[in-house]
Amino acid sequence: MKQYASFDNKVVHHPITAFGKLDGNNIRCEYERKKGLHKFGSRKVLVGEDHPVMGRAPGMILDKF
Repeated sequence: MKQYASFDNKVVHHPITAFGKLDGNNIRCEYERKKGLHKFGSRKVLVGEDHPVMGRAPGMILDKF
């Protein structure tokens, strides 16, 4: 999964979608046309069903999308 950089407080001139960070964790996923959504993780760690905090997130995302 590609890593992404932290925001450095620069203004960008592109449309963005932003959500409040309520619990201190964000999740991201990787999408491929053939596999669909298939990798889930936080900024630095891949997340599976056995993850103690975010283990339910991949299933919830797949149920919705």
